[in-house]
Amino acid sequence: MYKGNDIRELVQEHHVRFLRLQFTDIFGRFKNIAVPVTELERVLANQVSVEGSVFTGQTENQETVYLHPDGNTFILFPWRPRDGAVARMICNGYRKSGERFDGCTRGVLEEKTSNSDSRESCLSVGAAIDFFLFHVDERGKPLLKPQDCAGLCDLSPLDLGENARRDMVNTLDEMGIEVAFSHHGGAPGQNRIYLKSDNAAAMADKIVTFKFVIGAVAQRHGLYASFIPKPFKEYPGSGMSLYLALMEDRRNVFSGDGDALGLSNTAYGFVAGLLEHAGALTAVCCPSVMSYKRLSSDARRPVLAGLSMETHATMLNTAPSGDEPILECWIPDATCNPYLAISTILDTGMQGISGTAERPAFAGNNLGTGETLPLHLGAALEALKADACVREAMGEYTFKLYLQRKEKEWNDFLEEIHPWEIERYLP
Repeated sequence: MYKGNDIRELVQEHHVRFLRLQFTDIFGRFKNIAVPVTELERVLANQVSVEGSVFTGQTENQETVYLHPDGNTFILFPWRPRDGAVARMICNGYRKSGERFDGCTRGVLEEKTSNSDSRESCLSVGAAIDFFLFHVDERGKPLLKPQDCAGLCDLSPLDLGENARRDMVNTLDEMGIEVAFSHHGGAPGQNRIYLKSDNAAAMADKIVTFKFVIGAVAQRHGLYASFIPKPFKEYPGSGMSLYLALMEDRRNVFSGDGDALGLSNTAYGFVAGLLEHAGALTAVCCPSVMSYKRLSSDARRPVLAGLSMETHATMLNTAPSGDEPILECWIPDATCNPYLAISTILDTGMQGISGTAERPAFAGNNLGTGETLPLHLGAALEALKADACVREAMGEYTFKLYLQRKEKEWNDFLEEIHPWEIERYLP
């Protein structure tokens, strides 16, 4: 990990003029402040601060929160000039007393994974992230107009996002984010990029950085990158599949012998934990009203709280990683806060391994409870309110703020008059 002197040397070596101190609010939005390099010593001494409202979204929260940069996240922005370069560091929020600010969700996940001897620190996470590339108007405002009309894995000339996607992958690589592969998505203007697995905390950092990079590169191509989950009724939505494996001494302990799915008892315990808390997990992993339109796009086949092979009829799938199985949790979308999503998945899975969650029985070809995931945000929030394990995983402060904001969002949606209602009922 980079220390203070390392950062000083890197700043001097690369002629850095500005530092971006980046952090994530409770709702997963990436934030930052720009600091001239002349303030480097204040940055390294954790003396740069922001209002707590930037983390919480509550304007009345004027508590001072100090930004503690993580030197290991020091990266140069490849698209900025080398003479007068710009670098970034991701920060945690702390109070003046030295205690972690409760609204810092990165700190929540770090605390769970900081002990290298604990099983939690060995959770390996990969990600496949979808996004749309839209055209923009003369003011740069996004239009609901996809960049192309291509479909799944199409090539140019149908795939007009090929050049932008290549620049995105190259930029991610320059920033130390390894890409396994990429291709056009199943909907017009949709793209998918797979990130290689890393430990839980590092992957959450990579996901928030990924979204920032994709947006910046899209803008350079005169486009707008959107991670909204379901902009078009007739086309597939955008998700963020997480690929999970529990590693001990570099060994995937989800792998088992003689089982039809190739899974160990440890894996089944982890699955049982996720299934027991499926409703509350959905509230964290699918945070918007639109998220549920992606999940329930086929109302005749609602998503089950279960595990199956190579199907999205259940929230969990088995996926091969070389000769070993891993678990794919496909319900999240990229509008979620990855620190909270991974924290809650980790805690509920580990609770299942500890034996407090009952291993479900097979039903047909699926392992599951037979229950469906919440069909809308309101139902997911009700499940979240009743789930003590997920509440503890989020932290009491974050849980209350998150629930309060999302309940308001759901109520605002219910009070809105939608064009479909007018068209349907006006005659």
